[in-house]
Amino acid sequence: MPEDPARAAQLARQKAAMTTARVKRVRDADPGRLGLRRSVLAEAAVAVVVLAVTTVLTSTEPGRTEEKEAGRSGAATAAVPDRPVDVRIPFDTGGEDGRGTARVELDRGARGATPCTCGWNGRADGPWTHPS
Repeated sequence: MPEDPARAAQLARQKAAMTTARVKRVRDADPGRLGLRRSVLAEAAVAVVVLAVTTVLTSTEPGRTEEKEAGRSGAATAAVPDRPVDVRIPFDTGGEDGRGTARVELDRGARGATPCTCGWNGRADGPWTHPS
């Protein structure tokens, strides 16, 4: 081993480079594995492109939504209505006495508790409500 530290470092780098080249030569000697490695790399690249395109497409509004917004007047609607909301939904479970109406009543959203009443009305047992 030479006494010069710079020469010793150079020899160590050369030895590491030769070892790396030997490992790559053995690894790439099998053409089947080399082709498989390349196809996996190409598949991973395609997956990255598909994910990027999907991300871009999911972050944009659909055309029909944009057309609807353009057709509306300039008046903005509130996300929370300024009046109580009462929604009635008919249902049919298909069984005996399985028809009726479900009802959800929400008072206007404000600071504090928001009263909500849920219930349904069927033929057999009459109306049922549950305030929450």
